Amino acid sequence: MTNQYAPPTSNLDSPPSEGSGITSAMLEALRKTKGWVLLVGITLFLATAFTVFAALAMMFAGNMLGANNTMPKGVGVAMGVFYLVFAVVYGALGFYLVKYSSAISRLIGDGSSESMEIALQYQQKFWRLAGFLMMLFLIFAVLGIVAAIAIPALTAVRN
Repeated sequence: MTNQYAPPTSNLDSPPSEGSGITSAMLEALRKTKGWVLLVGITLFLATAFTVFAALAMMFAGNMLGANNTMPKGVGVAMGVFYLVFAVVYGALGFYLVKYSSAISRLIGDGSSESMEIALQYQQKFWRLAGFLMMLFLIFAVLGIVAAIAIPALTAVRN
């Protein structure tokens, strides 16, 4: 039985065995990537914080401007909610990247295939979310282009 409270150990003098499927070149590539992954993850967390701040400012300013009748009531709140949705997206992407960076650290420390699987799972979750969002944005872009063409054309036909 192993002591679960013992500090983790790693044998950094010898690379993982070739039978494990994890090579020294793989570990080196991940080690060089880890810092950049962490940087982008932290940057996404900062973007989340700024976006939440902007959302709150929109909501507050929208109520203030709505009270002066310069903007329809509720527009500022709607824009703030839209910003909050983006904040959640930024936070989720940042979360997966920070977890991926931590998993790379564990993998470098122990070189086990289990650590590699965990790292790849976080990377897969990040790319799955990023791919889904990209498809969603492309759909909205196409719909926006169609609307930008169709609405003026329909308006011209009516007049």
